[in-house]
Amino acid sequence: RWNDYIPSLQREMTMRLPSAMPLYAIRLRQPANLAISETGSPNRVIHFELTPPLTPVPEESFQPPIQDLAPLTAFTTYKSWEEAVLPYRQRVKAALAQDPAAINAFVSEAGDNTTDAMLTRVTRLKNALHQKVDWVDTGLPVYLNPDRPFSEILASGKGSSHDLAELLMAALEAIKLNPQLYLYRRADSGELIGDLPALSQMDGVLIGVPQGPGRDMLWLDPTEPLAAPGTLPLQALGLSVLAVLPPLNWQTTPSFSAKDHRKERDILMTFDAQGNLTCTVDLQAFGSADLALRQFFRATTDEKRKDLVLRGLNKRFPGALLTDYSYGDYRDTTQPLHVKYSFTIPNYAEFQPKGGFNFYPVIFEDVEDFLATLRETRTTPIVVPQSFNSITRVVVKLPHGFKVGDLPKDACITNSVAEFIADSKVQFGTLR
Repeated sequence: RWNDYIPSLQREMTMRLPSAMPLYAIRLRQPANLAISETGSPNRVIHFELTPPLTPVPEESFQPPIQDLAPLTAFTTYKSWEEAVLPYRQRVKAALAQDPAAINAFVSEAGDNTTDAMLTRVTRLKNALHQKVDWVDTGLPVYLNPDRPFSEILASGKGSSHDLAELLMAALEAIKLNPQLYLYRRADSGELIGDLPALSQMDGVLIGVPQGPGRDMLWLDPTEPLAAPGTLPLQALGLSVLAVLPPLNWQTTPSFSAKDHRKERDILMTFDAQGNLTCTVDLQAFGSADLALRQFFRATTDEKRKDLVLRGLNKRFPGALLTDYSYGDYRDTTQPLHVKYSFTIPNYAEFQPKGGFNFYPVIFEDVEDFLATLRETRTTPIVVPQSFNSITRVVVKLPHGFKVGDLPKDACITNSVAEFIADSKVQFGTLR
């Protein structure tokens, strides 16, 4: 694949291949500024160049990535997915058939109890695996990672996506379950071209465990220690995934349901008589949005997180000061991850000549940046692949002697892209 998703980069590619090698290609959405040339030499040198680069799209944190339908040129040497997956299938079968001593010792150490519920047993195994082996991102498609004996992986404490997937598959088989290995293309890597049978498109791996007739598949991400069984990263939701072991089939992972995967903010705005604002924000995410929040915490330091919050506040509210920032243990997946912070904004309220003041509720979403990008310089279509739900509840405390005057009208704006709902009321002397 070339120029498939990263539109902010000016990209060139030169490909050399033997003249006798069969090659199947697909080209989508080719723009006028794409130049493709092929030399007449026996080595078949093909050169691609796109100038200028495309405009990137913004992303909202802890929500599904937006896909930019950029121009695409891709090649494969296979005519069918059955052909494409066969070499990797043979490697996985060989790995699962190796000496079980290392896996049996690992399962015994994890403490499997056959009387426990299946979810409990799977959770125990997955947690034990992540305590034993750390995932290493090699930057390669899953199938290109080399094969290693299970004993070597466990002894080294480091493993690729391929290593961890095979280890967990073998461990699940050892406790008499029937797991299946699936390959997929992450949502943030761009679209999967179903008509192009090539495992090079696949940069993610999942394991599905059947739970019995009439029940949904239990999905596992073998590379993510923060994802409990049944919880997938945002980049793996609502996607087509390819089974590696026979029979060849495609499954669809659970979709990003706005009800189940959302973030909520409870905000307390307190004004003093001079119009200065003290604001407290309590943030909590749910489902895969919660996993994305935990991944953000893992990838950043305390100081980095505070700096990012402060910069975001000052972008929206110049002069804001961060006075408190606290949070729970992001590693403890048995408890909700609460994030709480407080800040002040001097002179936030605008005083009126006839007395009283006006103010706007605080807004935290990057809606303005997103819509501006959509309507100004877009040259390619955009796909919002999954639903997006962010709920903000605001309580306002006014200084002594002030009372509520005019309230904004309730609003509901709906179009083909999104729905925005806002309402306000005075309840028990409090503005909500």
